[in-house]
Amino acid sequence: MQVADIMTRKVFTIREDKTVFVANEIMRWAHIRHVPVVDAHDRLVGVISHRDVLEASVAALEAARNAPTQRRAVDPGPLTRIMHRQVHTTTPTAAVQEAAATMRRLKIGCLPVLDDERLVGIVTAFDIIHLVEQLPSAAFGAAAAVIGRG
Repeated sequence: MQVADIMTRKVFTIREDKTVFVANEIMRWAHIRHVPVVDAHDRLVGVISHRDVLEASVAALEAARNAPTQRRAVDPGPLTRIMHRQVHTTTPTAAVQEAAATMRRLKIGCLPVLDDERLVGIVTAFDIIHLVEQLPSAAFGAAAAVIGRG
């Protein structure tokens, strides 16, 4: 099975000149946890995760709490300050097992899918879990035997 078989094709992206607040709004509205960051030419330049947004928001709240004389809205700032620039990617023709192994090894929740440097999808841990849910019960017995737990 290939990544193209399970990836999400309709990818929500965000421009690199936006703010953490905008990224949070996209994630809330679309019910997603990862958003690829693109430049003005729609080239992938980074990824931001829900965890990144939460950490930036907490840091902004702490900064505001420590400066009580400055009454202003809590703003976590520009997206470029917290986005991950070194993004691991995959291709539509890569094996799902390879993508899953990469995500587990690197402890990341998604892999943007590129075809000739063009973003064509995203595969997430949710996509992998959904695939496992669809497997017949017999596959789990065989898998347990392979990993030595059967």
